[in-house]
Amino acid sequence: MPDAPGRILWEPDAAARTRSGVARYMRWLGHSRGMSFPDYESLWRWSVEDPEGFWASIWEYFEVGPSGGYERVLSSRSIQGARWFGGARVNYAERALAARGDRAAIVARSEARPRTVLTRGELASAVARA
Repeated sequence: MPDAPGRILWEPDAAARTRSGVARYMRWLGHSRGMSFPDYESLWRWSVEDPEGFWASIWEYFEVGPSGGYERVLSSRSIQGARWFGGARVNYAERALAARGDRAAIVARSEARPRTVLTRGELASAVARA
C-alpha cells in the first residue's frame, strides 16, 4: 500500500493562528530581527538550517538569561553530546522574579483550599515583602 498523506482532523481558524504563541514569536522575529516567515514550515526550516540562530532567538525572546550571557549557543552541529549555551549561568529564581504582569506564576491546588493563582507581579511583591 503506497504512503498517503493523513487526513487533517482539525486546523485552527485564522484568528486563533494570529493569537498563537508561535505567531507572536514570528512577529517578534520580524520586529526585532527583521526576519520574515510566511508560515510555520518556513520557520521550522530556518530552525533546522540555522539552529544556533534559532536557539539564540529563543534565548532572547523568552528572556532566559542576560543578553549574550553565553559563550556559544551550540558546541557542535551534532546533537549527540553537544553542549548548549556553554558558559551560561541562569538563576531560575531571579528569572522568575524578574517577570512581571498578570500571567500566572504559581497555580496551587489543594484538597483543603480552593485553587489559588499567584501572578508574576504578585509573586515578586510577596518575595519583596519577605
